[in-house]
Amino acid sequence: MSLWNRIRDRIGGGAATATPCCLVDGRGWVRQRGSGSVAPRDMIRALQQLSRMGAREGWPVEAVFEGEALRKAGDGDAFDGVTVWYAGGRPAARDTILQRVRQLRRQRQAVTVATDDAELERALDGSGADFLRIETLRKAAEGGGEDPRAGGAS
Repeated sequence: MSLWNRIRDRIGGGAATATPCCLVDGRGWVRQRGSGSVAPRDMIRALQQLSRMGAREGWPVEAVFEGEALRKAGDGDAFDGVTVWYAGGRPAARDTILQRVRQLRRQRQAVTVATDDAELERALDGSGADFLRIETLRKAAEGGGEDPRAGGAS
């Protein structure tokens, strides 16, 4: 089974859910280390990558970034099909992700949070959200999603 299919199954949730959503921690996606906000050019590049992935796979994608809102997409606006949210720092970004998960779950949506933040994962424990490592999602997005262990047709 391809990596994409496994991720799709995980994000797709159960039959009782309306629409799956992949909620991406923007700080991890752009590999931002240390303190400070994500640069606007890095946000735009990340949103373009996430947009292509979401369009290709048919997933709604949301991203949460630390920093000022882009002129091209304000808080809660769509950028090339990706809904983008902004927060003032790491604690505020965690809170925003927690709020989005709660709201999406109230709408009976399956939610998978792509993050490398262990503290965020602990805070989301019991929320009904699934977790996916940023690098796993990146590997599938950049590498076409083929699982090298799944033999291909010759």
